[in-house]
Amino acid sequence: MSSRSKRLLVPEAKKEIDKMKFEISDGVHHQGETMCDICGSVGGTITRKLVELGEEQLKRQNK
Repeated sequence: MSSRSKRLLVPEAKKEIDKMKFEISDGVHHQGETMCDICGSVGGTITRKLVELGEEQLKRQNK
C-alpha cells in the first residue's frame, strides 16, 4: 500500500481514528480465525463506521 493511501485527509482526526480502531478491534471475536480474517473484519467495520459518520454529517448539512 502506498504511503499516499495511508495519509489522512484531515491529520487532526488521527487521534479519533486510532481510538475507533482500538474500540472496533476490541469488539472483534477472533477465536480460530487467521490474522488476515481478523484484519479484514476490523478494516470492514472501520469502513462501515466511517461511511455512517459521513452520511450523518451530510444529513446534518442538508437540513
